[in-house]
Amino acid sequence: NAEYMGEEFNVLPKMVSDYQRHVQYLQKRAGGIFVKTAIVGTVLATVTTMWWNSWRAKEKQVVVDYYKTLRAAQPSPEKAQQIRLERWENFANSLDNDEHKEKILAAVGAARE
Repeated sequence: NAEYMGEEFNVLPKMVSDYQRHVQYLQKRAGGIFVKTAIVGTVLATVTTMWWNSWRAKEKQVVVDYYKTLRAAQPSPEKAQQIRLERWENFANSLDNDEHKEKILAAVGAARE
């Protein structure tokens, strides 16, 4: 019986050392996994950020180009005034009321001078 108890106590240190080795192995593996995950995550975040920024820059450029074309399509202030006066003149000529027509045409004539 004493021998049996002795064997029992001899098994315990082996179990503890096995357990410690197992924990160390897991820590090493887990550390490796965490490091790999961190690296992959960082690379993925960097690539995504770069893609996002380039896409945003393209979008901004599209908007800038759009406003440049709008600006280019706008007539000069003088030309715009001329167009407005022509429209008023056409409107006046389409009126039936001669009194209103004359007033508008007089105003357009005054604006042209």
